[in-house]
Amino acid sequence: MTEDRKDLIMAFIGKQFSIDPGNKDITHYENAFTHSSFNPEDSTLCDNDRLAFLGDAVLKLILSEELYNRFPTDSKGDLTIRKAGIENNEALADIAEKLGVEELLLLGADKQKSIRAMAGVIEALIGATYLDFGFDEARLVVMNLVGEGLEKEVEPNYKSMLQEYFQKRGVGVPQYIPVSEGDIESGSRFEVIVKVNGRELGRGWGRNIQQAGKAAAKDAIHKGAIEL
Repeated sequence: MTEDRKDLIMAFIGKQFSIDPGNKDITHYENAFTHSSFNPEDSTLCDNDRLAFLGDAVLKLILSEELYNRFPTDSKGDLTIRKAGIENNEALADIAEKLGVEELLLLGADKQKSIRAMAGVIEALIGATYLDFGFDEARLVVMNLVGEGLEKEVEPNYKSMLQEYFQKRGVGVPQYIPVSEGDIESGSRFEVIVKVNGRELGRGWGRNIQQAGKAAAKDAIHKGAIEL
């Protein structure tokens, strides 16, 4: 890592995370900004996949504990929806955009910036903070990044939540299957079921196929289709 890049990363950590690395080795943070598509000349540089894996777990734990304490009357399904609305790829990518992550992100020559790549940096930075400074410092960073979103009552995109959850795990893609068609004149509603690998996860009704699909995804999440 060049001295200029090291200085930029240290400045980023100090400004955005209020962390002073001092003389600490910041290799984890350098790796956090390195996408798997990048082919480094520096053989000591690693991509951020493993750090993102760790950071994702740390983020989930911190959010789960915080939401559990803040909303004592919420069901598991309600807590899951709140958490997924904060930690999904789009939400994390928005945070990355605001922090100026793109300026430090190392991508392969033929790789375009993507929502997942930007979200991965945030997860990796959380993982790096946990490794270098411990859980308490990682918690401060997480709360600084997403704390405002904990109290927001935003209608989540349930279909995107299901899609992202199962795609990450490589176990199939949700399929939305119309069961019955509604009739506007009679007032009957459309019915849709959502399945993954042939297993029914939820069922919903609506004035059209789109509404019924959203309702089915919401039903699946409330029934525990995705883990807290």
